[in-house]
Amino acid sequence: MKKIENKKITILGGGVSGTGAATLATELGAKVFVSDNSCERDKELIRFESEFGKHSKKIYDCDFAVISPGIDPRQSFVKKFDVLNIPIFSEIDFSSWFTKSPIIAVTGSNGKSTTVSLINQILLKGGFDSMLGGNIGISFALNILQEILKEKKETLHVLELSSFQLENCKKLEVDTGVILNISEDHLDRYNNFNEYVSAKMNLVNLIKSGGQYFYNSNFNFLENKNRKDITNISFTSSKICEDYSKYQYFSDSKFVYNGNKEKIIDLGKTNLKGKHNHENILAAISVSSLYMENSEIISKEIENFKPLKHRMEIVSKMNGVEYVNDSKATNLHSTLSALKSYGENVILILGGLDKGNTDFTKIQRLFKSTIKIIITYGKSGERICEQIDQISSFKYIESFDDCIDYAMDKSTPGDVVLLSPGCASYDQFDSYKDRGERFCELVNKKLEEKKV
Repeated sequence: MKKIENKKITILGGGVSGTGAATLATELGAKVFVSDNSCERDKELIRFESEFGKHSKKIYDCDFAVISPGIDPRQSFVKKFDVLNIPIFSEIDFSSWFTKSPIIAVTGSNGKSTTVSLINQILLKGGFDSMLGGNIGISFALNILQEILKEKKETLHVLELSSFQLENCKKLEVDTGVILNISEDHLDRYNNFNEYVSAKMNLVNLIKSGGQYFYNSNFNFLENKNRKDITNISFTSSKICEDYSKYQYFSDSKFVYNGNKEKIIDLGKTNLKGKHNHENILAAISVSSLYMENSEIISKEIENFKPLKHRMEIVSKMNGVEYVNDSKATNLHSTLSALKSYGENVILILGGLDKGNTDFTKIQRLFKSTIKIIITYGKSGERICEQIDQISSFKYIESFDDCIDYAMDKSTPGDVVLLSPGCASYDQFDSYKDRGERFCELVNKKLEEKKV
């Protein structure tokens, strides 16, 4: 384990990652300084030497820095660390120095949280001391600290990693890496799509020699063509291949098959609907089968797994109308995946804050017969309407609350009211979770009023 006692460490950002890194570093004897640009003094950070509302020159008085994923490394104050030859690491990188336990890392534009949650649930049921962390909202640093303090010996770390987290990962050593998919996202942070892809593909570089790389072969560019010292294993929901290895799985729209083309899971018995979720299931099975051979446990856990909140979450079914909360759909690809789950009569709610110059006309080109009406809201809502005004029945309403109210009023038996915004939430909400919770609250309140 790396020694950091008495080292001076600057923590940039005081969110989940920053607080976790500061806590771990302090417990291991380091001298920590937390710098957060937010003007609100976080009560979690009071126990550390800290500053709020700015990044002063004091941040450079350190041996190295740990940067939170929400901070853009292109900012001038971050670049100055390089000028001063001060190393800068991600919270994930930093935390990994203090464990020798195997690490399973999953990335992708969509489906990460569902996949890591599935893997973690299967491993726990199989008797492993699995710890879930990373972008799912659980600090990897705090998991490492728990592992150290409780002297755990048989831990498996399952990490969800975003492109932001992977940007500054240089020392992380991953035993098993998974890339589920890559589609346009975060183009408000990256100069172009290729730059975003490079951030995601950095995961391949972090896999240990002798490790495994699982990838979705529906995305040809995910194939590893450079690393000959790792095992490359694909999964797919689009085709049946002739030559499959022990850990390869594929699916059609009804079943999951193993390498011997034997049916092992009836997808109709699972709670995860849509091709995108079938691919998440394939990835989870592939990884889990590396660590355990009991296929019955794997199958049972997949069948029992409930969709995570804000991800195709059925809020209510009343008077023939289904209300679905897919607030986690913060990019177009995720919205398109959601629409594939329905045949017709979808009242689609789009909007919020677009993360680039997204081409929303794709929705109507691909799902014109599926959608009854598109209702947009928020900062990007008007621009979305401008794109679809020739090809769809549409309505722009700035307020989210009024938008949901209008959607419910327009619904008739047989409709699906689908919140799948295709945009970030930060124009009117603190997070996609807050947006999803508000949707559920508004839907349930109005349905209750209708009962009276």
